[in-house]
Amino acid sequence: MAPSSSVPARGEEMAFIAAITLKVGRDRDMLQAVNMMAEEHFELSVDQRKQLITAYRIDFSDKHKALRTISVMEQQEDDPKKIECIAWYRGVLEADMQATCSSTLDIVHNHLLPFCHDAENATLYNKMIGDTCWYLAMLKKVEDKEPFLQKALTAYETASEKAKILSPANPLRLSVHMTETAFHYDVMKWPERAYDLAKKALVEARPALVLLDEESYKESTVYVKLMVDNLEKWRTALGKDPEDTLSFKELQTASSSSTGYPCPEVPPSVPAAAPDNFINRGDWEDDVLEGLSAMEIRRRKKASMMRKGRMG
Repeated sequence: MAPSSSVPARGEEMAFIAAITLKVGRDRDMLQAVNMMAEEHFELSVDQRKQLITAYRIDFSDKHKALRTISVMEQQEDDPKKIECIAWYRGVLEADMQATCSSTLDIVHNHLLPFCHDAENATLYNKMIGDTCWYLAMLKKVEDKEPFLQKALTAYETASEKAKILSPANPLRLSVHMTETAFHYDVMKWPERAYDLAKKALVEARPALVLLDEESYKESTVYVKLMVDNLEKWRTALGKDPEDTLSFKELQTASSSSTGYPCPEVPPSVPAAAPDNFINRGDWEDDVLEGLSAMEIRRRKKASMMRKGRMG
């Protein structure tokens, strides 16, 4: 099905409304706006795709954080009556997350992919399917997880295939590789495959990093850093030669200084990969789980340091 030759008027209106909702902090309204935008059936521009990512990142991060928090509360509570109340509300949160996942899959399958011809959009949409199915698997009992894990695996493989047309250093391509390899390692229990794929992605990205524009460079070096960190942890667990990942540590250092662009502290879009369950804090701490951008996190940390300095 061919994409529309021009953006429908309603699509432009919804994109503008999404921008307004973000500025005024109305996260749920933003999600509704980008969904209505997607339902107009046209190829999203780069800016519209960023709006879509932002809306879903915030929504999933909030729901994910709530589920993790209530799981911890349930484990720490001793009073049977309170445990029962917590369990009931956990069920409410899980139902809400499941409804959001179902809505997300509907939007992607029926309103985005059929009108998509852009390689970056196709990569993103398939990654969204993988992430969403991973979330759904976390909501299921052990015996019911397998179908969703297989769907996630297929979606990540498709996203990786679609990303081959992009530069090896493209931030979206690196994001897919990071998520797919984490999924292989943590969920599918394929550590060697995860290690080899992550290493291959970094080898291919190395010479292409210097060719990126500043914005893409900053984002790509985030995923380089995270993949290097993963490789180091996996190398230790697999008992591989330390020299095997040393060159990538050098790549991480070089990439943050060769053009003067500092590596952001956290990825600008979350979740790049979902943790195994809702109990763990995850790797990126509360600021990221709140759905904040890397720039906003750095601004908050700087403000905090200044306040401490004045107080001292």
